[in-house]
Amino acid sequence: MIPCTSDEDQCIEFTGILVAGNVTLLKSAFGCGSPGICDKRFGVTKYIKNTFDILTDVACYPAPHHT
Repeated sequence: MIPCTSDEDQCIEFTGILVAGNVTLLKSAFGCGSPGICDKRFGVTKYIKNTFDILTDVACYPAPHHT
């Protein structure tokens, strides 16, 4: 976990898959966000410029704060 500041009081982790033609890449990201970021839905597929972007998992939990 990383400490978050201000209104960004949630830790979030995303994982997913990008598919462009015959190339498939795994993606992941981790960081801080406001509570609204936790509303992202896994299993959603977006198609943008010949690329499929599939969100496979979202984890969200309260972040530790600096003391």
